[in-house]
Amino acid sequence: MEENNTQLPPPGGSRKRLIVAVVIIVLAMVAYTLTQKGKNQQDTEGTETIQDESIQSDDSTDVGSNNDEEAMGGNATSQPETVVTDPSAQGEVKVFIVEAGPFYFTPAEIKVKKGDKVKIILNNVKGFHDWVIDEFNARTAQINGPATAEVEFVADKAGTFEYYCSVGNHRAMGMKGNLIVE
Repeated sequence: MEENNTQLPPPGGSRKRLIVAVVIIVLAMVAYTLTQKGKNQQDTEGTETIQDESIQSDDSTDVGSNNDEEAMGGNATSQPETVVTDPSAQGEVKVFIVEAGPFYFTPAEIKVKKGDKVKIILNNVKGFHDWVIDEFNARTAQINGPATAEVEFVADKAGTFEYYCSVGNHRAMGMKGNLIVE
């Protein structure tokens, strides 16, 4: 009778190799995620804040920053609008920074006077959004946050006009506000 000298792998050897392979894959995924997160932070570090010595305040409009209460429909923290004299434009341009996030805009109301030149800077903090107001044929590009986009128009009609996000069903989910032109 012949002896079979074939050695079998120790029990559990395949299992150990499988566990090592899974650990390596998980580590690779974590490294990729951290690399992408670092890249996104570098992309946003170049964003500049608008600062101009000719900025003036007008207490007639609320502009706020988002917090959890606001995202759930609460009130925005009030601060005055920003009015910037743009040397390339004829006269003053009223600049509003509108924050966009998952199904909200802050502020939810903007007030201007008929004939005002209005510049909207959409600060998209999260998600894929835009800012649209049909009556003035004004719309920003659709952008994936964090990012900014802007649009400028003349408020040449008096009334209350709804602005909204035109992406998917965002408008129906509450991503809208009012421009009041007096």
